[in-house]
Amino acid sequence: MHRSVNAETGYAVENTNGPSTPGSAEASSKEHIKKLKQFKRELRVSKRELRRGLLDVIVQANKIIFPSERPLRGFSKHILSIASCGPTKRPLQLVDLPGLIAYDNDGSGENKISLIRNLVIAQISKPQSTVLAVVRATDDINNNEILQHCAKYANKDRRTLGVITMPDLAPSEEANVYVKILKNGPTDFKFEHDWHVLKNRTHGEDTTSRKRNEAARQFFMESQVWCTVPAKNRGIFALRDRLRTILFSVAKRELPVLRNMIKERVAILGKEFQDLGRRT
Repeated sequence: MHRSVNAETGYAVENTNGPSTPGSAEASSKEHIKKLKQFKRELRVSKRELRRGLLDVIVQANKIIFPSERPLRGFSKHILSIASCGPTKRPLQLVDLPGLIAYDNDGSGENKISLIRNLVIAQISKPQSTVLAVVRATDDINNNEILQHCAKYANKDRRTLGVITMPDLAPSEEANVYVKILKNGPTDFKFEHDWHVLKNRTHGEDTTSRKRNEAARQFFMESQVWCTVPAKNRGIFALRDRLRTILFSVAKRELPVLRNMIKERVAILGKEFQDLGRRT
């Protein structure tokens, strides 16, 4: 998932779910630097306490990833890896990427810009990945660099789902453009998967998920512009359903590839075993 540059962390966050150790979550920073490699925390807490526990771990990681003196302020190439395990967890990995930037005014210049771009391209180029390209409805869609990279690296748009945020803040002209895209009208920004729109919570907004979801539902019902977007293309619940379908289709498509890889590996191991017997 490619996020806005205004997000709170200046590095990629890799979240992996799986049915391994019950009720645990651990975080570590992936980098060939001793202090970063040694950073590891394990949480065994209730679901209610998990959010606070993860926030504390991220704060600790920030202090290590961003020391007091750093050449590139606000961004790091390190990846915070979080593993969430439990008997009911289904295997899934989500990578939250920093937003691409075109200009940096903190003095780090092109180094920071290219580091972020290279990190994003490396992640979206993975053939089994599904890319959520997040763009803000307040911005001109033609100025979103991530869409160019998705077209070039994400299997010619077949692995991309465009997500529009901040519809409540969009100027009327931009809103009309994005609604046209959401309604699958003629546009240069078509992906195999239809676009989706979310009214996301602002950084300063402190509210429960239930209140946030209700506010979003009410907004889409009352907005004269955004209410025309099909229900399947708006809101968090519809997005969950769509992602579930997309991920299932990806798994189904990749199964034959995985099966062939296993067969090839078994054949190689079988030959090595036979050769070992001949030598003895």
